[in-house]
Amino acid sequence: MRSGLRPVRTPWVRAQDARGLWRAHLVTGLTDRRVRVCLCLFALLGAMAVGVAVAVTRDPNPPFIAPPGATSDLDFYGHVVARVRAGASYYEAAHAELRWHGYPSRSVFNWRTPVYAWVFGALPDESCCRALLCVAVLVTLALNCSDMLCEVGLVPASIGGVFLIGATAWCVGRQDYLFTELWAGMFIILSLACLHRGWGALGVAFGLFALFFRELSVPYVLVALTSSWQGRRRGETMAWAAGFLAFIAFMVAHAQAVEARLTPADQPLLGGWVRFGGVQFILTTSQANVFLMCLPLWCTAVYVPLAVAGLMWWHTPDGQRVGATIAMYLAVFAVVGAPFNFYWGFLTAPLLALGIVHAPRALSDLLTTALKPAPAGACSDGKRGTERNVMEKS
Repeated sequence: MRSGLRPVRTPWVRAQDARGLWRAHLVTGLTDRRVRVCLCLFALLGAMAVGVAVAVTRDPNPPFIAPPGATSDLDFYGHVVARVRAGASYYEAAHAELRWHGYPSRSVFNWRTPVYAWVFGALPDESCCRALLCVAVLVTLALNCSDMLCEVGLVPASIGGVFLIGATAWCVGRQDYLFTELWAGMFIILSLACLHRGWGALGVAFGLFALFFRELSVPYVLVALTSSWQGRRRGETMAWAAGFLAFIAFMVAHAQAVEARLTPADQPLLGGWVRFGGVQFILTTSQANVFLMCLPLWCTAVYVPLAVAGLMWWHTPDGQRVGATIAMYLAVFAVVGAPFNFYWGFLTAPLLALGIVHAPRALSDLLTTALKPAPAGACSDGKRGTERNVMEKS
């Protein structure tokens, strides 16, 4: 092109220039951090809006009136434990009770792993089981509340402590100790407290206890294994890996023992486990907190995004472990889980309580950064630079 000729500016080029100037005036008043903060605020408000809309328009926990003579899952577990305590084989006891209660027994996932029955059956009676759980919960609360107080101060730690108590208060129920999810959730946060103190052996042991008590603890164990590997803690990594391989072998033996006892009379679960419950099931499980149970479901829809935001702002190895574990659980619960599996929330309720501790700091940081005026010089320099680039292109 000869130097004396100017390029022809077509309508398309002029439109591109106008869009570039509009973007310059829109964004130059914000730093990169403020852009990310604003996006986080929009995401947080959007998550709350979606959750509240689902909570208001749908009732994931409609009142259930049991027919006369009906029994609950806790009755089933109690009968299995009583048979094992009397000397029966776990698999024979579980099979007989599944049929007697009319529960589906075709899938291996309808059969709990036998660890709970072996442990509870070895104790003299249910009062000993309940006392053991209460003592373990008190130790767990003491360790975690002490960590929260040292890390965030009195007021946020008090808020988190209240919700953590609500997540574990089920241990005082007469039969609630039979929920393996309650034990697994307690073992998970106890494992986190031990790892925080550098007690690697205890942290791994409690995490593996959770895994063998309830196979739904797999997300936490995988996250802990990955974290130890990234942190180059070779001994801890090998312990997690060995425990996970032992669990896989245990589950294979468990599946074989179940398959050996199945007959054509054993029925599958209607509808299966993959239900795509989405936000509805996530709210149902997240409400497994004594204090949230007393409130409308839309309160849980506000609580969960705040807890997740707190975990995102918890920039420590503990926060990364808890955040990754919660992310995996929420993703799984959005796809897998029947409406009656609300008690799966006993696994996530303590973790969400750890996240709500950091929610005040996360909100304060978000609002302070988003509302803080940008430096005038930086703003004007940014505009002039962007406008100069656009004009040079034309």
